[in-house]
Amino acid sequence: MHNSLEEYGWYRELSNPTRRIVSESIHEIDNDFGSIEELESGLYRYHNGLHTRMVCEDVAVLKDALGLTNNEFEIAISAASTHDKIKTFDRSLGVDEVESSEWLASRLANIPSISRVGIESGRLAIIGTTPRFHGGTIIQKAMEQDYPNKRAELIAHTVAGADVGRLFTPEGPLLAHRLFEEQQVSSDKEVSLQNLTNFQDSQIEFLVNYKYPSRDIETAMATHKTQVIRYLGKISTMLQQGLIYDWDQLILLDKQFKEFQGK
Repeated sequence: MHNSLEEYGWYRELSNPTRRIVSESIHEIDNDFGSIEELESGLYRYHNGLHTRMVCEDVAVLKDALGLTNNEFEIAISAASTHDKIKTFDRSLGVDEVESSEWLASRLANIPSISRVGIESGRLAIIGTTPRFHGGTIIQKAMEQDYPNKRAELIAHTVAGADVGRLFTPEGPLLAHRLFEEQQVSSDKEVSLQNLTNFQDSQIEFLVNYKYPSRDIETAMATHKTQVIRYLGKISTMLQQGLIYDWDQLILLDKQFKEFQGK
């Protein structure tokens, strides 16, 4: 049974038309990719209902930090809830985001209070989460695409920052390793410590080099960046020394780190 969206403060803030979009999208994501209760099984170990809820929660955190208006917040939440609605592993980067953005645009077009610029802002916010790999990290398209105005750019930056924000928090290492699991399973590879080494090194490089869309977003999102990088470095050393024996031990360490840092 999936958790009711009514439990989330950010959801209760939304107007009824936006609630309908968010509810429809997250319900379908839960059914297609797994819900928060199914995080440790199935194909979608990372891109699932839990990740979608986290991005929505973090957009809510950024609302006040960035000064989003209520209307801008609703567009940003709509984009956050649908940015991974279409998710596959065998197509070129950006195809899923475009299809997800078209789904959202078709829904926003039915809300009289949303202008054409608002619809375009939501569409661009989803496309803005498309990553481009460069110099050991990712550059999100939100940093490079053109916008109809500065507020549309702010909405897209908000969603892009929220999309990766949890990787720099106490649960970041656990989420990173769930992402690795998903990559392995989707490629029909074994989830093993032997296959983890390269990913582990690349993840540290990504965390060190990633640049948020703005300093304000980084301040709000990267609450434990130093601790996460230090911990992942420790895990790399333990892997090299053979001190981690199996995958369950690694996940347990991640959960202990999350609990300790979250106090």
